[in-house]
Amino acid sequence: LFHTQKGVSANLALNELRDLFLKAEKAVKARNEGLKDIIYEIEKHIQALEKALSHVTGPTDTQEKAKKETLTSQNELKKLLLKLDELLELNDIECEDIWRKVKGKLEGTISDQEISQLENLIQDLEFEAARDHLAQIRSKI
Repeated sequence: LFHTQKGVSANLALNELRDLFLKAEKAVKARNEGLKDIIYEIEKHIQALEKALSHVTGPTDTQEKAKKETLTSQNELKKLLLKLDELLELNDIECEDIWRKVKGKLEGTISDQEISQLENLIQDLEFEAARDHLAQIRSKI
């Protein structure tokens, strides 16, 4: 496989990539432990090439799929936040069930402090204050 890719890279004048495939081919033959590092470098070069080509050809299927998944995830989060807001407005204790779903999706999107603050307000049944804090969070997403 590395030998074939080396040839393809050479035909496309991708000399750095060709050299990496050559290193990988030699590492396999020598049963070299450094193969993982070489494969990592190959992946980096291919990703850089894919990025450069996307400006010419448009997004790849992988990029398009990731974009769709991100949009779907964001839409799902927005729906859950809206549902949470509705339950908080109704002073409905079931908001805690929705909160559990929302919390996991918020992690990495907003600060842990903001998540913790909203969670504490919900647990303390301070629904009006929770709604205010939730509004602030929603404006950031």
